Amino acid sequence: MILGSNDDLKRQAELTFAMGRHALLDLVIVFRRRPSHPHPDRLPSEDFLVLRSAMSSANTPIRPELLSEVELKKLEAMYEPYAHSLC
Repeated sequence: MILGSNDDLKRQAELTFAMGRHALLDLVIVFRRRPSHPHPDRLPSEDFLVLRSAMSSANTPIRPELLSEVELKKLEAMYEPYAHSLC
């Protein structure tokens, strides 16, 4: 939603992401874990294209043409190492 929408929907997604990430980081601190990177990549380029194509044909408020793999990877990098460390 952060990458594929505008206005209020985007803002709500940004706030939700920030709150979820904050809670995740708090858990990592409580459990004294260190960030670790998952292997392999959970969403390789081929799968990203399939996902974007599926969204194009779905009835959703997400605008697939706004989705960027590079920007998605930036968002993933903000939380994924912390989530993986709790696994």
